[in-house]
Amino acid sequence: MQLLCDLLSQVGEFREPDRIEPLRGLSNRNFRVVLGQDEYIVRLASPHAERLGISREAEAKALGLAHTAGLGPEVVRYVLPEGHLIARPIAAQPFSETPNRF
Repeated sequence: MQLLCDLLSQVGEFREPDRIEPLRGLSNRNFRVVLGQDEYIVRLASPHAERLGISREAEAKALGLAHTAGLGPEVVRYVLPEGHLIARPIAAQPFSETPNRF
């Protein structure tokens, strides 16, 4: 939790969130952060991304392009080289465990 607090303290308007909720993630720690009426998703990136072949610089570019094309969330802050990010959530339903068949 200290890493999350440190990250939020670096971003002015995020210094004193109203609520923080942990979310599930495969290799990163994720949180829902609420500030007044606004909600954000914060990803604390795994420090071992390079072992998985992840380029955080390429990811940042891809996320920006995805948002511009209407395919991804707005990234409010992306912290390099670590790859921590703060994004606005997308209103969507989660994938089903048993997808529909055509």
